[in-house]
Amino acid sequence: MMHRAFQLVVWLLLGLIHIDAQVINAGIAGNTSTQLLARIENDVLKHKPDLVIVMVGTNDMLNSRRMNTYKQYSSNLSEIVNKLKQNNAQVVLLAPPPVDSIYLFERHDRTEFKELPNVKLDSVRHIVARTARKNQVYFIDIFQKFQDLNLPKHNEDVFIMNPNNSAYRDGVHPTRLGNFFVAENVFNFLRKMI
Repeated sequence: MMHRAFQLVVWLLLGLIHIDAQVINAGIAGNTSTQLLARIENDVLKHKPDLVIVMVGTNDMLNSRRMNTYKQYSSNLSEIVNKLKQNNAQVVLLAPPPVDSIYLFERHDRTEFKELPNVKLDSVRHIVARTARKNQVYFIDIFQKFQDLNLPKHNEDVFIMNPNNSAYRDGVHPTRLGNFFVAENVFNFLRKMI
């Protein structure tokens, strides 16, 4: 889930270009695509959105207590997109950012991983891109945006939570600056759409 800062930043940036929009953050920390799919009617579609930005997949691949297979994730993501499109929403899919595996493995059982976490997230990126193409929806490669900056850097960067920037041994969740970076990329993309 993106921090509430993401919601605020997108709303403020849209206001700067005089777009009057209501931004609703329906993300829930720790959710997988399975959980999002189960609550999409009540938490998203009931608002009758014109545009929905979806970034899901990190917990599907990295939360050792509720991992999904690539096949299940892909199926869930396709169903999410189909439900949104059936309700006349434009869809923007985001590939989740890479993680600092050192801190991830402090919280999750390394033996549950057959692939390195960022290899899994790279695969998710390709699933998201393929789903976007197949369903003719928009795609923003946030994974690549972070990689272009060589992020995350263990205990050095300011975008992914670590003890030096947030006092948390996290390695997965974006900091406020990380959320701003994601929101800025979304804003720049949306500005081109308008």
